[in-house]
Amino acid sequence: GKSHADASTGPFSQGDHHAQPQRLTQSATLAKVEGSMKRTFWAATGFTLGFGSSLYVQKRLRRAVERYTPEQVRQGVSDVGRRAAARTRDLISDLRDAAQDGGEAMRQTEQDLRSEFVADDAVDSEAHRHRPARIRH
Repeated sequence: GKSHADASTGPFSQGDHHAQPQRLTQSATLAKVEGSMKRTFWAATGFTLGFGSSLYVQKRLRRAVERYTPEQVRQGVSDVGRRAAARTRDLISDLRDAAQDGGEAMRQTEQDLRSEFVADDAVDSEAHRHRPARIRH
């Protein structure tokens, strides 16, 4: 095994060896800071290059699509959009007209039912007036 003398020179010794461990600690801290700064620099560089290249590729693709898309196709796409908007406006107008027609029909039916009910009630009350009273035994 190790003797007591061997233990006094190890990293966990209790002797007075402060000068050398402080220098190692300072250099280790400096190395950590340098490593952190390098990682930050390269991460920022990678992010910037990635973002810039994606913008560049988008711009190139858009130009290629515009260059190789025939005018008729572009015109056709805009015509389809206009026709869809017109159909939507027509549908909304048709729904509004149907709701108005339905409301008018409902009011007319209600009025007819009320008139019929009042007429039936008048006939019933007239017949009731001329009916002789029943005598109960």
